[in-house]
Amino acid sequence: MVRSVVPALAGLALFVCGHALAAEKISDADAFAELKARAQRGDAISQWAVSQAYSSGQYGLKADKAEAFKWASKAADGGIADAAFNLAHAYEKGEGTTADPAQAADWLQKAANAGSAPAAVELGGLYEKGQGGLTRNAAQADALYQTAYNLGDRDVWSHLCASETAGDGVDWTRAPLHCQKAGQAGDDSAWLVLANAYASGTGLTADPAKALDAYRAAANGGSLPAMEALAAVYHDGTLAPKDENQALNWHRNAARYGSMPAVAALARAYDSGDGVEADPKEAARLYDILARSGDTDAKAWFAAHPKVRQADIQRDIVTPGKMPSGQILYAIDSDDPRFQTLDLASYYQQLVDTTYPQHALQEHKEGAATVECRFTAHGDLNNCILVEESPRSYGFGPALARIADRLSDSGNKALWADRYAGKTLRLSARWKP
Repeated sequence: MVRSVVPALAGLALFVCGHALAAEKISDADAFAELKARAQRGDAISQWAVSQAYSSGQYGLKADKAEAFKWASKAADGGIADAAFNLAHAYEKGEGTTADPAQAADWLQKAANAGSAPAAVELGGLYEKGQGGLTRNAAQADALYQTAYNLGDRDVWSHLCASETAGDGVDWTRAPLHCQKAGQAGDDSAWLVLANAYASGTGLTADPAKALDAYRAAANGGSLPAMEALAAVYHDGTLAPKDENQALNWHRNAARYGSMPAVAALARAYDSGDGVEADPKEAARLYDILARSGDTDAKAWFAAHPKVRQADIQRDIVTPGKMPSGQILYAIDSDDPRFQTLDLASYYQQLVDTTYPQHALQEHKEGAATVECRFTAHGDLNNCILVEESPRSYGFGPALARIADRLSDSGNKALWADRYAGKTLRLSARWKP
């Protein structure tokens, strides 16, 4: 049975470190002699290291593909998955041995069985195309892709979706299944690809219902282009009957993610009363956000309304730090009385500290965002707009919008309504790994 290479590499690292501690200086020849002796005694980790040494010319060796193949065979038989994967490529290319597609496929399967996601993907591709001496078998290909996904290759469906839908003359036959799996795995861009294809009839037969379903799936996952597309769909009545309420709801969602065109659509609606009750003060707040971002139409709006001053609008902006500490916030995420009463600034900071976007945290990215929401007459927070986010695409803005939702759910609404109705709450946060 072939073993995974991960523990094997860990063992090799321990061997090398231990050796380094045992002797401060050792010649390449002596180091390789000791390594090869361990390999000859049957240590699979050392056998794989010897193979790599012959393949790359380490330790001052002359590269020797035949020797590399011989030691890789021993390591693969001894349980090293990477060695099995290496043998597959050796048989495929005829390096160190005679080219043999059947043996290449066989070793890919052994490597996949041992836990090699790349081997599973590669073998799946051979079944997908009927190459390497294998009969074309879509079901077997998908089973191997799923194996790769289960082994940790979370992008396998996304890569397939992208390769099957990008460029001219591509075959979309398998794309719907693979893009759907990518979407279900969390890739909103895959849903968007499907939505656009079903909406336009590009690559797939046009299907408004499937397009709408895919747009919704992408938008619900956080895809800003999908939110903007749905707002346009309901505003124009293209894929579904015209519905201004739906259009405005999707504009609000898009504005939460930083879409200035969506903010502009909301500002026009509140200004004119088209699809929503006219609200001059909310229209002015939204136009102020647009003007601060450099929007020329918003600046023109203020020029046409000289009695509405941006300075007055901005004086109505409050921040958690400026709100009286005596205004207690009732936390909703704990039954422990010790954590049920916090002032707004403390609770806000607690939320920021616990909402670092996962993708950014994994890549050690720091970021910042600012969201502005309006206090309603009932003390809720409404029409939250993402006004700043850096860098984009890491989720800092959406994380802050979710924090605003938590504040709205757990705030002291009576006091908020009394003191802040119609004003703006500005929330700014910075995350550092």
